[in-house]
Amino acid sequence: MTSLQTELASLERRISEVVAANQRIADEIEVLESVRGVGTLTAATLRVFVPELGTLTRQQVAALVGVAPINRDSGGKTGRRFIEGGREKARQSLYMAALAATRWNTIVKARYAHLVAKGKKPKVALVACMRKLLIHLNSLMRSHLDGPTMAAPAES
Repeated sequence: MTSLQTELASLERRISEVVAANQRIADEIEVLESVRGVGTLTAATLRVFVPELGTLTRQQVAALVGVAPINRDSGGKTGRRFIEGGREKARQSLYMAALAATRWNTIVKARYAHLVAKGKKPKVALVACMRKLLIHLNSLMRSHLDGPTMAAPAES
């Protein structure tokens, strides 16, 4: 167990070194980390695996990561929605961030509780929160890339 902890600490130290070496990347990761539930590892993962973040529309970024609902309809039949494809590592990292956000981010927490109260399965509600979180991160990055404006609230 201690060898895994040592390796994890080494990887986290290496990520910090790489981020510190490039001020632009450090600024972008800081913007992503400003959202409660998104930590350094998630921010770095999204920055690496989704470099287009901030340049795409909300539908495009959701489809790119693989959290956009895809229908299974044919004629008059309406099937269940599902997610598939996309960038797996980014989606996995976003899953953990959404899980933390459902506990610590008031907006995502309220969204999750609302969906579960409506009868959605917890996993389905969590995927919806992943999409909401990703779209919010995309808009924050767009604002950051467009230039300095008013700072985003830390709670969102």
